[in-house]
Formats: sequence, C-alpha cells, structure tokens
Amino acid sequence: MSLVYVSEKFNREQRDIDFTKEKIVSYSQYSKYKKCPKSWELRYVRKEKISSPSIYFVYGTAMHEVIQEFLHTAYTQSVKAAEALDLQGMLLTKIKSEYTTAMEEHGEHFSTREELSEFYSDGCEILKFLKKKRRLYFSSRDMELIGVELPLQVAPDPNRPNVFMQQYLDLVFKEKSTGKYK
Repeated sequence: MSLVYVSEKFNREQRDIDFTKEKIVSYSQYSKYKKCPKSWELRYVRKEKISSPSIYFVYGTAMHEVIQEFLHTAYTQSVKAAEALDLQGMLLTKIKSEYTTAMEEHGEHFSTREELSEFYSDGCEILKFLKKKRRLYFSSRDMELIGVELPLQVAPDPNRPNVFMQQYLDLVFKEKSTGKYK
C-alpha cells in the first residue's frame, strides 16, 4: 500500500485513534475472530505465523500498486502522462521487490523463475488491456478521483466500542454530474 492519495476537495476528517484505550483491526482480523477466536489469538496475540508466502500475493500486490499509480496519474495529472508510464517496467520492479521482501521474511524461495516469468507476462497483457480499454472502465470526463487507499474506520461490535475495524478503499470516484461516489 505505497500510494495514498485523498483529494483536497474531499473534506473528510479521519478520527484519531487513542491507542492507549482503543484498538484497530483489519477486516481479515475481524472475520477470523468471528469465525474462531482461538485462531485469532494464535495469529494476532501470540504472533504464531501460519501463513506461507505466495506468488499470488506477490503478483496481486504488484498489479494493485501499478494500476493505482496509472489511474492516479490519469486523474491527477493527465491521461497522456498516464499513457506514458512504463507500466510493464513498473510491474517488473514491484514483483521483484515484493518477492524479495516475502523471501527475506520466510527465508526461502517459494516460486520458480518460470512461474515468475509467466505471472509477469500475464500481468503485461492485463496492463495492455487496461490501457486500451481505460475509457470504458475509467472515464475521466464525468469522474473525479477522490481517493486512493482511502481509510474507513467503524466499530463493528457495539459491545466493544473501543475496537475499530479499519479498511482501505482502493479507489474512490465521484460522478461530476450526479455527485454520487463509487
């Protein structure tokens, strides 16, 4: 989640969390707790890692960040500037970076050169498609980019008002003609 952007036109104050009395949890933490409190305790209180690194996570994170950068540039600078971005180069750099970080955390390789190459190749095709069809999915005429990774906080359990679930909306747009947010 490297790119964070909130339009200055969007007057939304984020509530400060008092970490001495309050706790922030993610949706995945909250859903894990609702499903199995013991599993939640093992993962988040005792810090017992159960997960292993995944090429899907590496690839997904890299694609996510490249697409966000492309759209952020298109809406805050110009479509021409976004089209000029080297998306394939950005994707390769981000895949390498994410893979290296995950490998260092877990101490071993978890993918092959061939698999990484296949994921990169698929990603390049997706990015070409996005560039070609951008207007169809992301019109800059009637839409204004309000935020990238826009944080939302909510207390999901009325019995625990000091526990807040924090989520991030990948992209938030506002239709200029209707004023509706998407």
